[in-house]
Amino acid sequence: MLSGAVARAETFSPSFASASDVYLSGTSFDAPQYQIGTVTLGFRPQAGQRLTAFQSTGNAPVAGRMEGGDGDWITGSYAGETIGFHIQYAANGSVYLHTYYPGMADMNFLPQNMGAETTAVGPWRRILSPTHTRMNFLRKDGTVDTSMPFVPYFSDPSTLLMQDDGKFFSRTDSPTFRRFNVDGTPDTGNTPVPGYVHRMNQLSDGRLVCSFFSAETGVVIRFLLPDGAPDPAAVDFPLDLACNGLAEQDDGKILVAGGGSGVHRLNRDGTVDSSFQCTTASPGIHSAAVSAILPLPDGKVLIGGHFESVNGINQKFLARLNGDGSTDDSYKVILMGNGFRGIVTTLMRLNDGRVFAGGDFDYVRKPDRSEEYRYGLICLMPDGTLDEEYRPMLERLAASNRVRSINMLWDGGILLSGSLALMGSSYTQPTVRRFLNTPLTSTVTIDPGTGITWTRNGEAADFVYTSFEYRGDGESAWTPLGRGVRSGVGSWFLSHTGTLPASGFIRTRGRLNTTNRAPGVVMESHLFGRGELTAVERWRDDHFGDPVSDGPAANNVDADRDGNLAEYGLGLDPTSADQPSVLPAWVSDGDANVVAFSPPSGLPITYGAEWSTTLQVDDWHAADELPGSAGVKAFRVPHDAPGSRAERLFFRLKFSE
Repeated sequence: MLSGAVARAETFSPSFASASDVYLSGTSFDAPQYQIGTVTLGFRPQAGQRLTAFQSTGNAPVAGRMEGGDGDWITGSYAGETIGFHIQYAANGSVYLHTYYPGMADMNFLPQNMGAETTAVGPWRRILSPTHTRMNFLRKDGTVDTSMPFVPYFSDPSTLLMQDDGKFFSRTDSPTFRRFNVDGTPDTGNTPVPGYVHRMNQLSDGRLVCSFFSAETGVVIRFLLPDGAPDPAAVDFPLDLACNGLAEQDDGKILVAGGGSGVHRLNRDGTVDSSFQCTTASPGIHSAAVSAILPLPDGKVLIGGHFESVNGINQKFLARLNGDGSTDDSYKVILMGNGFRGIVTTLMRLNDGRVFAGGDFDYVRKPDRSEEYRYGLICLMPDGTLDEEYRPMLERLAASNRVRSINMLWDGGILLSGSLALMGSSYTQPTVRRFLNTPLTSTVTIDPGTGITWTRNGEAADFVYTSFEYRGDGESAWTPLGRGVRSGVGSWFLSHTGTLPASGFIRTRGRLNTTNRAPGVVMESHLFGRGELTAVERWRDDHFGDPVSDGPAANNVDADRDGNLAEYGLGLDPTSADQPSVLPAWVSDGDANVVAFSPPSGLPITYGAEWSTTLQVDDWHAADELPGSAGVKAFRVPHDAPGSRAERLFFRLKFSE
């Protein structure tokens, strides 16, 4: 049974009958959005087993959501064992519980079968997924955020960079690489990169490093300032072929993957670090290029690609290097592919030391010579042995599966891009899929006079670097505090001996330690000095992943130009383009112009209305508020009001906290 169910104020549609205890075999329940406590079972379900939890009384699909410990999760117990359940909302109106297992796909994420070969995750829960013709902004459920503007995208859909502040570089008109603002509008302060950019990454000092090609320079590794202009203090590093990956080590040096074969390491000014030597080889027609490169906290380096030997030592597709580039013989992972398959294209490290490896392969050979089939994605323990519990819900269909990029979302979900086919699915074209992971926890601890610690649990993705800043309640600007340093598994520490405001937010950012075509960024704002978020802060956090009024979550910002506070005050979704029919409309009613609407009840919002004949700042006049029925707001501008008989009148609604 489900016990401890608590009704919330939001509307669940279709509605269900109210109940305090709901049995798994029960028919339906009618309540607002349900908060589920604990599932108590008289049996232990098998991994992946589906339990029918609830069924809609009508034929309409379920439009609301239940909330467990984290989004689509609830937990259960049997004989003292905790069991996780994934909540699925089926098209027929039913709600199902699936027993969670590592590698399970998110049943509520709608695959975007649109030619996506990469994704970038950024601040304010931004998910960018380019195709050959446009940039798509995705919501958490995989649908396209229709409130965002059209951003054209041409040529290679694998070239993309999310910056720490949410701005992003992408290809728009070949061969130029341009920067866009968080809202998708062109950044006019950007210096376009006038050449072909194959890979790009952001460094901890804010600069950019890219694999660049032009007829004048050939292929070079070039360092850029944050706005895209060349860094005059750095030199170009020439390559024979395009680079497939760029990564920054903890000591600030830059690892360069590809360029024909092997790995190079550069100093921060672009000069080569000759103390690091690594070469790869592959017999026959196969390329020996390194496609993925992942620096580890202990100074070692993981590399993946299509090679068959590293520094003369037989090692196919995946290897670990020592700090000087020599091969770490203790790390043995044998990946195999049928036919011409066999390549590792992307890597991501978790805080507990495990590593996800994605690419195009069929199985892994274990030390006892037995084989485990893993199509396109494996999870490895820190010593390189297979994490046998992690079984991704992928199967081989035609040319699938080839995983091209891995990112971790803000809630711990794993985002894959490439030619992906779920078990029982028919998708074979490039797409984006979300896989479940144990919900992560994230905390910030302030030790006055000492510093600030940001901790995320072991299954969260590792960071290359982190930064801290704060903003006091009532303040409009963020104050930078500096970069964090590693201080334990999943923890980053910032030394800070100064004083902070009495209350406000600590904002943390971390660049994911994932070798991707588009490395991602995690941003969180942690409340301090007061007990809980306000109602509108909770609303921002629900929709944007951040409770603070700034960036795309700011009160006066909205992609379809209504303003987020107005969207909140009218009960609208800020990630959907508003249709004129959902907005309050002014009408002529006898001797006056009148607007009436029914906002959601209980919101801490003050509503008002004004009119103008010129739209000038000093030409707005308050409309009369009419007494209305319960839950209705109404405003009136008489036709005989001074100046109101002008040929044109303009009206606006006002919303304030």
